[in-house]
Amino acid sequence: MTELGELWLYALGLAAVVVFSILYSLGGREGVGKWVRREVGGGFLALSCLGLALAWGTFSWWSMGILVGLPAALHLGYGAGDKFERELKRRALYGFLLGLQAVWFGFKYPFPDLVIAQVILSVITSVYLGLRNPLKPSGEEMLIAALSVVVFPFLAGRP
Repeated sequence: MTELGELWLYALGLAAVVVFSILYSLGGREGVGKWVRREVGGGFLALSCLGLALAWGTFSWWSMGILVGLPAALHLGYGAGDKFERELKRRALYGFLLGLQAVWFGFKYPFPDLVIAQVILSVITSVYLGLRNPLKPSGEEMLIAALSVVVFPFLAGRP
């Protein structure tokens, strides 16, 4: 594949992250339903990454685990409204398990550097933005979603 072709596939991956982020935030709005975040958003991103892996020729049957793992991680509560210590722990666990879903594409490498980077970014994002609340809720949720999965499409195409 040419570098230009790779560039367009990475751009499609980032577009999938943006769509996932919108669905994630939308699923957090009153009257919409968490299923939009969990099943629709999680399913969309998982299928997008699998499609990218197929296009790159890096698909592995192990990667299919993301179809269950990502929606399952999105089902965890992150403790909004709990006491500080409990919310801190739940947000850290939520970020850890969400970021860890990168492993479905990164397990095949001797040193899973990008998986580790994704987990760290996801935990920091979930804890800091979730506890600090520096943005309006819809924007904050979009940013949490985007930063918690941004490496996924890049791992899907990693040779």
